[in-house]
Amino acid sequence: MWKCNFAEEPVDLKLLCLKMIRKTGIILVATALGALVLGGIYFLKETIFSPDTAYQVVGETFIDYIPEEGYGISRIYITDEAWDSLAKSDAFVESIISEVSAQGYAVSEKLIRESIDASVVSDSFVVTTTVYAKEEGLAVAINAALQNAIVDFCLPRQEVAESFIMTCPTDAEKRDVTKEVLVAALIGALLGFGGALVACMVSFLMDDSVYLPVSFEKRYGLPMLGTMESEELPANAEKLCKGFQKLAVAGVCEAVSTEEVTERLQDKATGVYSAGSVSMTKEWLSNLAGADGIILAVAAGRRDGKQIERIIGFLEKQEITVVAAVLCNADETLLARYYRPGIFAKYKKSSAKKQAGDKA
Repeated sequence: MWKCNFAEEPVDLKLLCLKMIRKTGIILVATALGALVLGGIYFLKETIFSPDTAYQVVGETFIDYIPEEGYGISRIYITDEAWDSLAKSDAFVESIISEVSAQGYAVSEKLIRESIDASVVSDSFVVTTTVYAKEEGLAVAINAALQNAIVDFCLPRQEVAESFIMTCPTDAEKRDVTKEVLVAALIGALLGFGGALVACMVSFLMDDSVYLPVSFEKRYGLPMLGTMESEELPANAEKLCKGFQKLAVAGVCEAVSTEEVTERLQDKATGVYSAGSVSMTKEWLSNLAGADGIILAVAAGRRDGKQIERIIGFLEKQEITVVAAVLCNADETLLARYYRPGIFAKYKKSSAKKQAGDKA
């Protein structure tokens, strides 16, 4: 039988999709938490912990540069980064403090630097000033002082033809952080979604559990009779166990009931008995005296793929024949969706299994 090591096993895309669909709840919760956390943090930062930015004023100052000879336009202008640095320079800040203090407001250099911004948004001839403050009047005063400082700065400069204030608001707007909070929440949602998706995929790729009989057969090169509920179990047991007089059912972990597997196979194979969970000791090996081979009872979804590999290697060294395996505690709904058309198929008990359940 063809055998493929787990490390080289190709990704089963259908199984991956089915497992990811089951993780939809986790992904949605992570997405919601990401939006709530990042959006909430930004909201608290801009409202509760930054009361000094409650009001906002935006002004515009026009600066006309002298054209250069031969070009008709000026190739020299003050950049966006330069305006931001100039607005927060000592000369500008001192000028702003002097003008604002004359209006009765007590301000510090730190407050001024944290509350102002000067930038070239779209046109190099227009400098946009933005001021945030805790009081409406203070915001208006700081913005007017900043625009006056820009005009005063341009007056002695030879490359500037003229400069004047285009818009200087006399009232401030209550700062609305809704849009900014929504953007932060969207970023948080994307980060949460992406993080959860990556985590789920890594978890799947690192999971060496056995979920499907075919995965076991490909990985370990041993036939599997089926699951405890599968329709093919009786036929496979009669075929593969034929010719063996005594077979021991051994579990790869404590979660498997070898007695239940033994009972299920009792009338399908000769001399089937329970040997309990595999223990790599001489005492356990003594339980196999006289047995022609072993039927391994494997638990589904236990993340014990390497342990199964170790047990099979141990049995091979002891020259004990592993006839086949049975998948216990299998997710029959997952198997139904995997083998049948569509991804939303549901597991239905066979008529024989229904009758057995009714009798019980």
